[in-house]
Amino acid sequence: MTDNIVIIGGGIIGVCTAYYLSQDDRFKSRSMSVTIVEANDIASGASGKAAGFLTLDWHGPRTASLAELSYGLHEQLANELDGKNAYGYRRLTTLELCVRVNKESTDPLVDPIFAARPEFQRRSESGTPHTEWLRGQNFENLMLLAEEGENTTAQLHPLQFTKILFKKAQEGGVKYIKGRPESWEEHSKYLTINTPNGIQNIVADTLVIAAGPWSSQVSKTLFNLDLPISNLPGHSILIRPMKVLPAFAIFAQIYASEVTETPEIFLRPDGHVYVAGENQGPPLPEGTADVKIDPKAIRKLVNAASNVSDVLSNGVVEVEQLCYRPVTPHGAPLIGALLPTHGKSFLASGHGPWGILLGPGTGKVMAELILDGSVNSADISQLDPSLFVNFLSAC
Repeated sequence: MTDNIVIIGGGIIGVCTAYYLSQDDRFKSRSMSVTIVEANDIASGASGKAAGFLTLDWHGPRTASLAELSYGLHEQLANELDGKNAYGYRRLTTLELCVRVNKESTDPLVDPIFAARPEFQRRSESGTPHTEWLRGQNFENLMLLAEEGENTTAQLHPLQFTKILFKKAQEGGVKYIKGRPESWEEHSKYLTINTPNGIQNIVADTLVIAAGPWSSQVSKTLFNLDLPISNLPGHSILIRPMKVLPAFAIFAQIYASEVTETPEIFLRPDGHVYVAGENQGPPLPEGTADVKIDPKAIRKLVNAASNVSDVLSNGVVEVEQLCYRPVTPHGAPLIGALLPTHGKSFLASGHGPWGILLGPGTGKVMAELILDGSVNSADISQLDPSLFVNFLSAC
């Protein structure tokens, strides 16, 4: 008897789950089928617009085990898929710097990405090569967070990575339906999907909700169940400087007006410089095709980049974008089975700014959970949705 597994969401979490399911011998023997249902294009949300920054040990106790697994899987996949050339995978040197234009401001600025791990081992960057392009008249200090040779921080191009993994999953037999789920009948297992060509019904013995910030809406539609998943907007820009810059990730604190105060800057091997950290935006739209950029947020990112380096100030802004990351009240994802009253259904969402890093690890543990009923690769006990059953019931 075939187990028809349907994954709702075509971002990195859904794609990684489909990929690791497709690697199992039970899938290869056709004792199960896997289908991704995505309302828009694959990786059209945060999975295509994120920075692609990967870290081994910047995580709190809830996600430390999953992060370690996933960081290793990223390296393994890069070796298998020629990640260096296919999607810009490489190790990074990671720096922290301060620019103080407003000399009177002394209040500390805290990047939300550091919230889970405030005990950084900051070191002087003395001796770190190729940092001369960063220095300006308001430059105050530069600290080293991780060196490239330590292999604790890395990067990739998230859109390219997700699409390559999706292609591999398709080649293995994973199916894809572009459409929006409308209902699921628990007894017949029919999932009704509204597609561009009309209504389509498919059998879904097992359902996986991996719809990012839209996961709560999907759960409400299919199960009348509210999830504690909201969204964090994130504007970003891609700058093309006049020269190629080295492999750095930079977390800045800028004391100035009309700037993004804690910009995150990532130098990509394709020559682009990715700048983010403006975590404000309009309410979550109906879908990724309806996202509206706030010009003011873009200006603040441009101003921040200009304060960090003249090289960036003189570059060309080639891309302006906005995405929404799924977040939870406790700051960690929800990964596991949903309430027993909703049949064989699972949830994998709420990864916040760490979705790209945690994608492969989440996909692997989800495959184990769905197929075997338990997880062996990482400790996700503190991410179980059942821990929030009282909260969910009260919603």
